[in-house]
Amino acid sequence: AIAFAEKLSARFGGDVHSYRPFGTAKWLLAEARIDGIDGAALPDHIDFATARSEFYEQPTALPTVYDASIKRDLARRDFTINTLAIQLYPVFGRVLDAFNGLPDLRAGIIRVLHSLSFVDDPTRILRAVRFARRLNFTIEPRTNELIATALPMLRRITGERVRNELTLLLDEPDPAGAFLELERRGILRAIHPAFVIDDDITRRVSTPAPDWAADVDATALTWLLLLIRVPLADLPALSERLLLPKSHADSLLAAAELLDHAAVLRDPEAKPSAISARLDPLDDLARAALWITLNDDMPRTSLTLYAQRWRSIRPITDGAALKARRLKPGPCYGRLITRLRAARVDGDVTTDADEIALLDRLLHEGFCDDGRA
Repeated sequence: AIAFAEKLSARFGGDVHSYRPFGTAKWLLAEARIDGIDGAALPDHIDFATARSEFYEQPTALPTVYDASIKRDLARRDFTINTLAIQLYPVFGRVLDAFNGLPDLRAGIIRVLHSLSFVDDPTRILRAVRFARRLNFTIEPRTNELIATALPMLRRITGERVRNELTLLLDEPDPAGAFLELERRGILRAIHPAFVIDDDITRRVSTPAPDWAADVDATALTWLLLLIRVPLADLPALSERLLLPKSHADSLLAAAELLDHAAVLRDPEAKPSAISARLDPLDDLARAALWITLNDDMPRTSLTLYAQRWRSIRPITDGAALKARRLKPGPCYGRLITRLRAARVDGDVTTDADEIALLDRLLHEGFCDDGRA
């Protein structure tokens, strides 16, 4: 396969990325030029794989591969509908169906190839659900039994592999429905006991991000929306189990903590500065997850006002201005600037002169003379 891909690249252009241990190659077609074919009609890439077989030295491990016949190669597939091949030479267009994939394809059935398939690679459990939902196929009874039996094996799969498979579900037409099915089958709890999905998930993942968060990573946002209702105490362990990127895990924890103490966002009497103080430590990813999760006007208005107005408000006073007043550098610098910003956000100070007057008053009243300066 690698040699074939390299010959195509030499003739038509385009780069080849190969992985010799598995005998695979990826032909990238961005720079390829094929006579008679509009470049815009070409796919991004074409994958090539040498016919091979494999064995698992232990369950859930990555396989060891070796060259084999096409039939042995097709026997590695996840399900019978994945075992179909079309011959190009010497009989062009001949369908190879060694495992009755065509009857299952016509009947809309997901059927595993052998009884240890899910033990060898438990991520096939997740793919079975993904394919069944995407194609509106039925997982046949024996395959369902094998899934249920193999659920404990999911705990032995690395967090990265599990997360990658679950992330593919997020691109399906109904990701919430897919995750609810995973929960119904006990698959999420098999991954981690705290991995639970609440009934509001369908609304959350189908709600678009607010305009002020249009640039947040859509996949990361969906992950936050999936997990934000998990009990707060369980989130660090679940994030670690799924090997969420640290920035996403931090955003998730910050959003969940504020969700548990969201009264300030719902309080019509809360000052803008009090709301800003709670929202300042969060990033837009966390704030967007909160906006979607808190499905009522008051918190959404507060989050929008913060994003569009309050967070950009800054006092004119900075460290240099305080130093020019011969104020000793220290923690009081931050306290003073925070106090002046709060006055600006709340509208108590509207001009530079007002701010300077407030600063003078605070210093005169001994704002920095309480032992914390």
